[in-house]
Amino acid sequence: MPIYPPKLFHSDDLGDALAIAETVRFANVFFQQAEVPTVVFLPFITAQEDSGPYLYAHLLRSNPLFAEARQGPVTARVVFNAADGYLSPSVYDEKKASGKVVPTWNYVASQFLVQIEIIPDDELEPLLVRQVAAFEGDVGSDWELSDAPDDYVAGLKKMIAGLRCRIIEAHAHKKLSQNRTAELGNVEAWFERQSTDRRRLADWFERVG
Repeated sequence: MPIYPPKLFHSDDLGDALAIAETVRFANVFFQQAEVPTVVFLPFITAQEDSGPYLYAHLLRSNPLFAEARQGPVTARVVFNAADGYLSPSVYDEKKASGKVVPTWNYVASQFLVQIEIIPDDELEPLLVRQVAAFEGDVGSDWELSDAPDDYVAGLKKMIAGLRCRIIEAHAHKKLSQNRTAELGNVEAWFERQSTDRRRLADWFERVG
């Protein structure tokens, strides 16, 4: 049976998958609700605990995932999309040599199969503090949860809940033209010339290389 994505673009290394998650933070969460696939969008932090690796998030209690998790643990797939972009065959030297080239799409992503549970209410504020510290650190800022009035934060906490996601499987996907090693310089230069979103792919060539 064919392996997809191909091994050249795929890794089951937990560290690789977590590194992508920590770069992106924001993920799509896919779960089953009344036999219908459902997706919600949440920011996450990662944690390595004695019992294993975890993802943590918080969400509004009006979120459909909260309703599912209140009934018991929810099995879900969490997907972090780091970067993606169209690659024109016009960048390949092989185009002039043989013409045997076609368009493709490069991307970097990671996905986790997880079991989601709602954390106790007394663990919510410490989680929010950790999330804020991580997200503020990412952007070089120093706002803290304690900077907001206590009564204001208390009111918001009544509307949200924290999620603890035990990681069952982890996969990293990096399709960066590894099958065309002689063309990598051309490909990286192509993405460096693109818009901001697509230009992010160029950064990943150095990380993989």
